Amino acid sequence: MLQTITGLQERKQVQLADGTTIWLEPGSSLHYPTQFNDSTSFTVKAYAPASQEVTVVTGRVMVQADDKTKTNTQPLTVTPNQQACWNNRSQQLEKKELPALLIMRKDATENSFTREK
Repeated sequence: MLQTITGLQERKQVQLADGTTIWLEPGSSLHYPTQFNDSTSFTVKAYAPASQEVTVVTGRVMVQADDKTKTNTQPLTVTPNQQACWNNRSQQLEKKELPALLIMRKDATENSFTREK
């Protein structure tokens, strides 16, 4: 596994082995394999402490709490149409099933999803 970490005032572009480009915002970390069998598509929304979520469109993503949380939260594996959310009140990761198939908007200026028609 590889790891990329950004500092608190650093934004970094990461090129994955499958050609995917990822932008990490300040204070972020990403753990990823050196090679992918299939491409994975997902979005991470973690700009405010009350709203931290990972939504998977294709493939699977393992999500775990930051070491700084000091909780016994186990990592979650999230697959298509699922979302991992951090619950600030309980200090736990929660998995949610999404009601409909979602796809990533390629023209979006920010990470967002739209319902497939």
